[in-house]
Amino acid sequence: MTTRYLSSLHNHTNSDPNDPIRYSNEDLIDHAAKEGVKVLAITCHNKWIGSEKLTAYAREKGILLINGIEKSITPTRHVVILNATKSAENLNTFDDLRKYRKEHPDCFVISAHTYFPGLNMFQDLIEKNIDCFDGIEFSWWYSKLINFNKRGEKLAQKYNLPFIGTSDTHVLSNFGKTHCEIFAEKLEIKAILKALKERNIKNLTKPIPTWEMLIMMPLIVIRDKTWLLKENLLKKFKGLKSTGEKQT
Repeated sequence: MTTRYLSSLHNHTNSDPNDPIRYSNEDLIDHAAKEGVKVLAITCHNKWIGSEKLTAYAREKGILLINGIEKSITPTRHVVILNATKSAENLNTFDDLRKYRKEHPDCFVISAHTYFPGLNMFQDLIEKNIDCFDGIEFSWWYSKLINFNKRGEKLAQKYNLPFIGTSDTHVLSNFGKTHCEIFAEKLEIKAILKALKERNIKNLTKPIPTWEMLIMMPLIVIRDKTWLLKENLLKKFKGLKSTGEKQT
């Protein structure tokens, strides 16, 4: 007998070293609990998120927290690794990922935003390395007129892989715009990942307005570039201050 578990498997928090995010790990868990989510993964860029304290906090809210990471495999491709270990931070190539999957057979690897604007649209590294993946992401960022997910869905069908809805959350207002229900025997990581591999899921999604897509990307780029510039200036300032203090 299976039970339906509302899930959100690709989320970022202010623990992320790459993106300017205003809410904490605990804030995300609190929000997920209010939305009725039972399975949650925190998947920051190139940084593994996981601790007994955080897992216990989520458990108190009725949520199964899955340790995760969104890792850059080559500069242009991102993968979401569920049930990851901290050593996943060291992966940099598809061969690294292959080796990691063999050494960690209980992990689950999703190709993130597979055919969205970028070099992979023309140089398809995902299908060439399809053996590295357990699933393909169905991203929330699409409209009725513009949908980069369609090619990813065909890839998932071709290789009999689950096509998994996620919100790739960077702001809480996007949480749950696309997510999935998982039908599993237990609220345990092993049972949840088994259900994902067997495609016992149902995606819940709603397209966003096309105008929102068209204005969102340049605004996101400007926001992130401004944040990175600020962070770099702060690091340089702190470095100069530290050097000055040592000299005195």
